[in-house]
Amino acid sequence: MANTKLNNEKKPFFVLAKGEIIVAVNLLDSTAGDEIRQLQQEGFAIVTENCQAETSELAIDKYSKGFVWWNVWGSLNAIVAFVVAVNSAIEGDYLLSIALVLIFVGALMVLKKNKYAFLVMTVLSLNPVIWIINGIYLNERWDYPSLNR
Repeated sequence: MANTKLNNEKKPFFVLAKGEIIVAVNLLDSTAGDEIRQLQQEGFAIVTENCQAETSELAIDKYSKGFVWWNVWGSLNAIVAFVVAVNSAIEGDYLLSIALVLIFVGALMVLKKNKYAFLVMTVLSLNPVIWIINGIYLNERWDYPSLNR
């Protein structure tokens, strides 16, 4: 009975990430310090300290963020900017084409996980709905280790 209770209690974890790889280290484990130092030497950055969870999988789920909207939004911007830039160049509107090429480059930087490009592209959208959606989305991921690497 006592063993079951111990297994259901939350334990403190350090959550570390390198790119898209996320590892949780149980701080109650006697080798936790050595494991954390080894992971940091291999390029892992600490995402959060003292995450309380029952298992390492739950700790990872709690502090890992997906980038589905990030990739969809960046891809849509890149595709639309490219198509309209080509069309406006064909029609002879070169000034619009140049502006759209800049938007295309910004969208590519978004796809490379550049948080500043995501922020600038959001502001330049001039769409208050996108400002709110992307603002919340970016705020939750601002300190994520795979951004701007």
